[in-house]
Amino acid sequence: MSADHSHNKPIVIRLDEPEWDLVNAHRLGGLLRPAYDCKSVVIDMTGVRFMDSVAVAQLLVMYRERVLRNGHPPAHLAISSLAVYRMLEIMGLRALWSTHATVAEAVRAAAKNGHTEAS
Repeated sequence: MSADHSHNKPIVIRLDEPEWDLVNAHRLGGLLRPAYDCKSVVIDMTGVRFMDSVAVAQLLVMYRERVLRNGHPPAHLAISSLAVYRMLEIMGLRALWSTHATVAEAVRAAAKNGHTEAS
């Protein structure tokens, strides 16, 4: 995970496994925890090819803590895998986050206003 805490740059949390599932979902939760309290966050999922429902639940915990509990805008997700994007879409969760094809796009959008929609 890399984090830049300057005032106008979002932190970037890189998910460093190609597959997130029951086996490593607890680690995913730990990686996402810094996102709870930061105003502007990008989750770099560009290397992720698979997520099961247990891993997706960790994204939902992050959403709950960021948005509902702490009042921050939703994180921006950088997703390059069509399978991961479609899985979020099929589960009805895609609308919770701004999604971007690259980390650079996500960082620009998050730095601009923290909740620009781009997909």
